[in-house]
Amino acid sequence: MSLMIVFLISCNSVKQKENQNKTDKQKTIVENNEKITNELHTYTGQYESKTGVMVDISCYCFQVGYFTATSGEELVICFHTGTDEAPCSENLQIEGYFETKKIEPDNNSHCPAGNMELFYVTNYKCL
Repeated sequence: MSLMIVFLISCNSVKQKENQNKTDKQKTIVENNEKITNELHTYTGQYESKTGVMVDISCYCFQVGYFTATSGEELVICFHTGTDEAPCSENLQIEGYFETKKIEPDNNSHCPAGNMELFYVTNYKCL
């Protein structure tokens, strides 16, 4: 009888572990879906770097510049996630996502408070 009780407790413990694993996988999927909410986009065009130049967009990102897509769309882009700035400025293909960055008012900063939509470059290729 005691062997049967140990067996049932053991089975119940395994079942709880399986349910926990399913819950962990569901959390991971939800977390991944949240990360994917910023859909990836690809553009081709020309880049004008503003890295190291004191302009308003420098307040939002260090490796920043203007990108004019072949479609005529103009973007403020930020080289993100450890990506170095592209070594080419013409015929550049970029991949990344849009995100709005907010700067809070700060009397000790030269940066004005405000919001700006940036295109964060996660991958690029010189064409």
